[in-house]
Amino acid sequence: MLLAAGGFIAESFAQAVSGLTPYRSALRTSSATGRAAVANAPAKTAAGKAAAARPALRFNLQFTELGSHAATEGVMERVFSTGEVAQFNGAVPLGASAEQLRQQAPRLMRGMDLARERFQVALPSTFSTNNPSEWGLLVWCSPGAMPDLPRGWLETLERHKLILVSALNNGNARTMAAQEAGSPFPFCYYENLAGALAARHNMVQRYGLNEGRVFVSGHSGGASVASIVSVCFPDQFTGAIPFMACRSYVALPGSAAAGGPKWEKYLDPNYDRPPEAILAMAREQSRFAIVAGAGDTKPFGGSWKGANRQEAELIYQHQFQKEGYKNARFILAPCAHGLPGASVLDEALRFVTGAL
Repeated sequence: MLLAAGGFIAESFAQAVSGLTPYRSALRTSSATGRAAVANAPAKTAAGKAAAARPALRFNLQFTELGSHAATEGVMERVFSTGEVAQFNGAVPLGASAEQLRQQAPRLMRGMDLARERFQVALPSTFSTNNPSEWGLLVWCSPGAMPDLPRGWLETLERHKLILVSALNNGNARTMAAQEAGSPFPFCYYENLAGALAARHNMVQRYGLNEGRVFVSGHSGGASVASIVSVCFPDQFTGAIPFMACRSYVALPGSAAAGGPKWEKYLDPNYDRPPEAILAMAREQSRFAIVAGAGDTKPFGGSWKGANRQEAELIYQHQFQKEGYKNARFILAPCAHGLPGASVLDEALRFVTGAL
């Protein structure tokens, strides 16, 4: 099991950490003592308690395998399977068949070259390579260039035995750049979706993490990505926590698809209805905590005067409730559009992990 970090190839997590000095994030690093703690979990002594109190080690990795789900064919099969959304908003001609869509994939979706990508990992000091299956993974989709998490979040993830990984430079700017390069909506989401899937593939498959505890989350534009990839790939993600945004495959009240006057990005479907077998798995097995800010009520631009909170409430009602998702919860956080405190993250994690 090999993982590339720049020119360094590692056979274990401990090797990867020890060899990553040139690519270590300037955001937060640990001491040499903290790095040594990665290989062996601290004992339950005063020294062990001190190790547990150390901040998570944050470093950047380069992965070598995209994985079949993250390839354009894999995303096309699950997210844009029928072409209905693309036809409805004019991205492809009306009446285009699934085969015609597949043939147009190179035009519709820019590929992802992993040699150009970096992924940031936040590794708790209590993680041990001796028992990696005790740990799960949270794939974070950031709206910006890198994960910017509130105080206390990494400590909360550690208590839930979750490692964080996030694709760098894969936020809203990437989506807009794809559109400017000729990738129409909704295919402009491809690289964002592929980044989350590639992160999951490499971290889980190569390091023995618990595949039953793999979650995806994100904020704002990143939450849009998390809400799509979790529904379309329930065999890859156990659950999802989108913060302050959500996307849906259903037509919300007032949308053109539901008889409204014009196509509206925030009301009309943002991706195709996934294949029924995939939807059945998401409805029956996955867990979703939809988090909206109580004060996130600034209206969007355009004809619809709703806001992120209202959109999330509508999607929760018309997709998750009406379509019979067994494990979905709507959480109203005491904030506006920014990320909430660690207590809200903890509540959401307790739900998606089945602790609530």
